[in-house]
Amino acid sequence: MDNRDNDIFEIYRPFRNKLAKFNVIDSLYVIWGYSRNYIFNNEFPKDIEKPSRFNPLEPKLFERKYWGLFDHELEFLQKEIILNCDIAKTNYSFREQKHFSKVMNYLRDDIENTLSKKYTNQDNILLDFNRMVHRQFKWQAGYGREAIFRYYQIYSDTTIAELITNKFKLTPQQLFLIGFLFFGWTGNHFKTALPFKSTAKAITNEMLEIFISHFSMTIQEAKHELKTCQQINENIFYSINPLLAKPLLIEQSDMICPIPIFMFWLVTSGIYYPLVKDKSINKLFGNALGKSFENYAGEVLKKSCTNNNFKIFPEEIYGNPEKRTIDWILIDENSILFIECKTKRMTLDSKSSLEITESLEKDLKIMAKYIKQVYETYLEYKANLYPTVKYDESKEFYPLILTLEDWFININHTLIDKLKVYVIDCFKQTNLDLELLEKFPYQIRCASDFERDIQLINGLSIKDYFYKATNNLIQDIIPTFDFVNIYEGEYQKVFVDPFMGDK
Repeated sequence: MDNRDNDIFEIYRPFRNKLAKFNVIDSLYVIWGYSRNYIFNNEFPKDIEKPSRFNPLEPKLFERKYWGLFDHELEFLQKEIILNCDIAKTNYSFREQKHFSKVMNYLRDDIENTLSKKYTNQDNILLDFNRMVHRQFKWQAGYGREAIFRYYQIYSDTTIAELITNKFKLTPQQLFLIGFLFFGWTGNHFKTALPFKSTAKAITNEMLEIFISHFSMTIQEAKHELKTCQQINENIFYSINPLLAKPLLIEQSDMICPIPIFMFWLVTSGIYYPLVKDKSINKLFGNALGKSFENYAGEVLKKSCTNNNFKIFPEEIYGNPEKRTIDWILIDENSILFIECKTKRMTLDSKSSLEITESLEKDLKIMAKYIKQVYETYLEYKANLYPTVKYDESKEFYPLILTLEDWFININHTLIDKLKVYVIDCFKQTNLDLELLEKFPYQIRCASDFERDIQLINGLSIKDYFYKATNNLIQDIIPTFDFVNIYEGEYQKVFVDPFMGDK
């Protein structure tokens, strides 16, 4: 696809020209002011004029963002400010609402509305919804200990930890500690003078320098990277954002991070990308990641399933030629749950394109193969070929695909329907009985949902949970359900204690 659509460029050009009047650092300060308020509820800077109905103390975060700016708008503006604002001081400032509102109104009324009218129609509205979901929903998750431990446990696998240490010259724990240090620090400080000095006993100044060298770039370098990735076409809001890989920006002797949540994403889900892109290690990393994710799922099962009615069985090797059982099996009095763990992520093009014939179709076909494999191994179990778990006709079968990242398939009927077509094609190609799909409908869950859902299963049952989930009844239970912290005490030990005391 051509990176420039002339019609879109003519609409974009006035926006670009408006930004050229403003100073880049001063403008990024405004982005930081909104972002820190949303993420940490930190005080909105007094030297930034607020929109008339924007209340930085509003307890309902959506209301705050509705009258201020949405997170995804902040991300887009950050990119455009770096691309187009002047490095020199000017007489214009986004701190004044009269200037900022003009730019925002043009962004929303002229660029966004024009693109929506030009490219969104009845045929592709759900595909547009798919990319909108991937652009916006990531902000709703915020940050939490669950994500921290999920990724820390996965990256602490011996092989992955060695790959991380060799590549970054920092261990996974050091990466996490420094990343979270900067996450909190940049939420409170817009500018940080370099060199940054450590006061934590587990972090040396040398470690900080190594971390900054990997995950920072100058304003000019960022401008170049953004220019390379920019698309002035239907994907103007969905192009690759290199700031996610290097959130720390260096200008002379100062360091800034206008959107601090980027630091949290970097050291959790973001470490995946430089490792998988490294051709010298990506295959080794991919295999190790899959096994580590499988181990993580087992830990969640073991820590969550405290009900004595449950039995948990790990993957086993059997047969000649060698075969493997499903990754995890969970059994209660009436049901058997097969859990297949997959770390593949939906590609950027699948998240951002309005065309289904390329990357999105490819990703959905891969998911269809995963689903087919679960039913194939179920038939092996039914034939009593599994070494330990023997077929029990009285137990109802539930197949589950567990992904590390959320594909957001379950909320989009276009993707659900397309996936079903590809699954049926896979079944036909291997002569699998299509009645299996009707009798035992497959489920897709992501890791963040799994951590919650397994606790619900433990409190209900496999059958009762999936009945309520598929009939939209589970939301009635969640508000009053007694969820527990399965990592109680571990957060303090791994991430808090190393900061205590002097070096």
